[in-house]
Amino acid sequence: MDWDVAQKKLVITPISKELISWMISVFVFLNMLNTASLCLLLGKLFGFVQVSLLVTLGTLGWLLSSTFGFLLEVLVCKFDKNGTLKFPSTLPPSPDWKGIARNKLIDLIIAQGFILYICVVLIYRLDPYYQLESILPDPVSLPVKFLLHLFRVTMWIPISQVARISVFIVSTTIIATHLALGCISALDKAASSRETWKNRASIDTHLLNYASCQLVFGIGYDFVTLAIATGQFTCPWFSVVFNFISLKMYPFVDTSIYVYAPLIAGIVLVGMEIMVPLCTKIYQDCKEIHATWRRGMVGVKNDAKYLRKKLRSIQVIALYGGINSYNFYKCKKSTKSTYFGAVIDYTMTATLSIDTKSLHF
Repeated sequence: MDWDVAQKKLVITPISKELISWMISVFVFLNMLNTASLCLLLGKLFGFVQVSLLVTLGTLGWLLSSTFGFLLEVLVCKFDKNGTLKFPSTLPPSPDWKGIARNKLIDLIIAQGFILYICVVLIYRLDPYYQLESILPDPVSLPVKFLLHLFRVTMWIPISQVARISVFIVSTTIIATHLALGCISALDKAASSRETWKNRASIDTHLLNYASCQLVFGIGYDFVTLAIATGQFTCPWFSVVFNFISLKMYPFVDTSIYVYAPLIAGIVLVGMEIMVPLCTKIYQDCKEIHATWRRGMVGVKNDAKYLRKKLRSIQVIALYGGINSYNFYKCKKSTKSTYFGAVIDYTMTATLSIDTKSLHF
C-alpha cells in the first residue's frame, strides 16, 4: 500500500515489476536475517556454539525486529484491500502535544535505523552474519564467506524495511483510531440528544448510523486484529530485552552501543503508551453509548419492550487481538495495565535473576 498525495488516500500497488525490490528485501533479506539469528540462538541453546551474553541479547533483538517486520509486511500484503477500504480519505489535525509526540516518534524510528547500522553493524560487528563467520570452522569456503559479507554489508536493507513498516503501521493505526473515535463521539452526542428518542424514525436512524460504524470496523477486522496481536506480542519482548540491557549492562557495554538500548526501550514505551489507550478507548466510549441508550429508553413510551430487545442484541464495538478470525482478547480498560504490568514483571524478573558479574561478555 502507498499514500496517494493527489487523491489523499491509500492505494494498492498490485504485484508487478515495481515490487521486485520490495519482494527481495522482505522475502530474501529479512528471512536471511531471521535464519541467521535463529541459527545462532539455537546453537547457543543446545550448546553447539559459545557466544557471549551481549551477542545473545543482540541476536535476540535482531530476531525480534526482523520477525516483527516480516509479519507486518505479510499482514499488509494479505489484507491490503481491507485496509484501504477502511482507511478514509481525510486526515484529522492533531495540534496537541500527543500529535507532536507521534511525529517525533516517527523521526526516532527512522533515525535509530541509521544509528543501528553504523554503530552496531559496521563499527562493533554485533550482527549475526559476522558472528556466524567467526564461529565457523576454518577454513571457510570462499562462496560462504562472500555471502556472509554480502548480507552483512546490505543489512541496511532489512533495517530500513523494518523501520518503514513500523512507521506505516504506527501512522495508519493512530490516524484511523482517531477518526473512529470521532465517529463514536458523534454517535454519543446523538444518543444524548432528546430528539433521537422522540419517535421511532429518529431511533431507527440513530441505530442505523451505529450499524454503519460497526460495518466499517468489520471491513478491516482481519487486518486490525492480526496487527494488534502482532504488535502487542512482540513489543513486550523488545521492552524486556532492552530494559535489561539499560539496567544491568552499562559497565560491560561501550557507550555508543549502550545509548542505543534505552533509545529503543523509550521508542517502544512511547509508541505503546500512545497506541494502547487509543485502542481501549474505542470499547470504553461505545460502552458509554450503550449506557446512554439505557437512560434514553426511559422516555420511550411506545414499543419499549421491542426497543429493549433490539438494543440488547447490538454488540459493543471493540478492537480485538487475534489471528485467522479467532480472537485472543478484547482491548478494554484492563488491557493497558495488563500489558505494562507484564513488561514490568518480566523486566524485574530478568534483572533480579540474572547475575551479570558472573557471565562472560
